[in-house]
Amino acid sequence: SLRLNADGMPTRDLLVSVELELLSRREAPAVTRGQQISVLATVGTVTVRARGITQEAGCVGDTVNLIVDEGHRVIKGIVRSADTVEVLP
Repeated sequence: SLRLNADGMPTRDLLVSVELELLSRREAPAVTRGQQISVLATVGTVTVRARGITQEAGCVGDTVNLIVDEGHRVIKGIVRSADTVEVLP
């Protein structure tokens, strides 16, 4: 049954239980924070591979922040597998 407060809004307990349900359905992250990964960057027909470190956890298809070993800038990439992140164009 839907639990509403006096204002007609869902109760905090209901919101927490819905959030926990959604989190329990989510798959385990493919990469974790601080993990060393392969970074792919493609320009036209050329693909460059480098090493990098993830700055957050993410599942396949998620966008995560990472740092390429040769640089100190945080860039964004899409998790492609448990050890590969593709840099966004």
